[in-house]
Amino acid sequence: MIRVDLTNIRRRLPPIVPDHGVQGAISYQDGQAWVGGVDQVFPIDAATTIPEPGATVGPVHDLAFGVGSLWTVSGGPAHSFGIVQALRRIDPHTRFVLATIPVAGDPVSVAIADGSVWVASLTDGTVERVDPKEERVVDKITLNARPAALAPDPGGHGVWIAAH
Repeated sequence: MIRVDLTNIRRRLPPIVPDHGVQGAISYQDGQAWVGGVDQVFPIDAATTIPEPGATVGPVHDLAFGVGSLWTVSGGPAHSFGIVQALRRIDPHTRFVLATIPVAGDPVSVAIADGSVWVASLTDGTVERVDPKEERVVDKITLNARPAALAPDPGGHGVWIAAH
């Protein structure tokens, strides 16, 4: 992992090379950068840059913080990884998986907006809305496109969908 010093962007900080590997998904909250590794999600303390133990969730596709939890879309075909693709709710303090919520196939992105958790499925061409209190899908939008990424609208008016 590479960390940029905003006081001097040309200054090279030492790279962070966690034993768990890094696969690309990253989110930050409360002094920790949470990173998707080969088969787990784990925090790196911003002050010490030391990776800490995380939660085993399978290959991590995306991460988002909101409604009191860390949410990840992760997993893969059960025959390949043993951990099915799903939305997972993680307690960032205990690092326990609190819930595994079935979603449409091939989930690629997750975002928190307007008190809901939104999950995009690339191959199904859908975006699902999950109620975090009920921990289940409560609505589904079928697109005439393949969603690739989600972002919350800062005005609280929903979610932005990048699709192709």
